[in-house]
Amino acid sequence: MKGELPSSLGHTEHTPIVFFDMDGVLTVEKSSWNYVHSKFGVDNDFNYSLFRTGKIDYHEFMRRDINLWIQEMGEVKVSQIREILDEIELFPGAVEATQTLSAEGFHLVIVSGGLMWLAERVGKLTGISDIYANVILSLGGMVLPDGRALVDPKRKDIVVNNVINTYKPDYSISVGDSPDDEKMFMVTDYSISMNNEPGFINARGFDLKTDNLQSCADLILGIRDQRNEIT
Repeated sequence: MKGELPSSLGHTEHTPIVFFDMDGVLTVEKSSWNYVHSKFGVDNDFNYSLFRTGKIDYHEFMRRDINLWIQEMGEVKVSQIREILDEIELFPGAVEATQTLSAEGFHLVIVSGGLMWLAERVGKLTGISDIYANVILSLGGMVLPDGRALVDPKRKDIVVNNVINTYKPDYSISVGDSPDDEKMFMVTDYSISMNNEPGFINARGFDLKTDNLQSCADLILGIRDQRNEIT
């Protein structure tokens, strides 16, 4: 679909929702997991290949990645991870864009395969309180070799559908940046792939190249306005 809006998957009188991926959309870093890996000097390529080929599930993938840190460092403090994640910058215009959309009546949600500690900080900075991301377990300030896989990056549709079924929005829009977001794109009325990975085309929605998230907000407002004209 290019140049026109697709028909809506449903219509109610409830607040529209925008689902944001985090890594590479609300932040400049494409992967919060990989950012921590690079800081600790570990390589998760083997774990990643097992996950991508279906030999392990996402929870096991998380567990193995966390264990890489502990094996390399001996022990890992929660504060160490938080300090590393605090280095990750917001995507330019993220605060302004989310403020614009909130002021225009959109309900904003973060759905990320990244780390909850970063998602919580991004949520505070952008004013987004509805957050779904992955949790690293800890005890006494120390990272444990396990986590809670709340968002499988390949199955974001599960979370998105649950939110849609709960809030029953008038319509929904998803914003992502990679093939991992395709399942999310498939279950929202409209979708925006922002700064796509090379070779990936969002066949179901919009492709947007931008260096400022305000452009994405403008596109979302354009979708709303065109929708209003259609309906």
